[in-house]
Amino acid sequence: MVDGLTQLANRRRLQSDFGGLLQRLREDQPLALWMLDIDHFKSINDNWGHSAGDEVIKHLATLCRALVRPQDLVVRYGGEEFCVLMPDTSLADALHMAEQVRAATAKSVCVPDAGTLLAGAPSLEIRLTVSIGVAELRVDGCEELEDLVATADRRLYAAKKSGRNQVVNHD
Repeated sequence: MVDGLTQLANRRRLQSDFGGLLQRLREDQPLALWMLDIDHFKSINDNWGHSAGDEVIKHLATLCRALVRPQDLVVRYGGEEFCVLMPDTSLADALHMAEQVRAATAKSVCVPDAGTLLAGAPSLEIRLTVSIGVAELRVDGCEELEDLVATADRRLYAAKKSGRNQVVNHD
């Protein structure tokens, strides 16, 4: 239920929590989800090393946890991909919160232990950006977690295709 690197929830926990939320959800209650991916993560690993890449993932996990509400579930979905499940959150509110996380990430600096960096690392600091896709259960006509994730994921890839470091909440 917990990711070992970040101490965030994992996909199994997401599935479990989503099932419970869906059972308790009233017809008029919104439920939003983001898919979030670190931009150019491969180049971070290639230039700073995989240990530094792990530090970047932990850095982003800490940022997300600090910037979302207590009732939101932050999940390490896989690799450098995260998702956030947001009960009682409209698409517009989820977009606004995702934009706050995107902007805060772009302003942040990850400083891994110098001893873990590759010898030729470009600097001691790693700056990163994220792309985020946002979906909402009812507005987007989703019935299951898979539909909601697929919609948010499609929008995440649209954000990446459009230049990265942005949030997309529509097809």
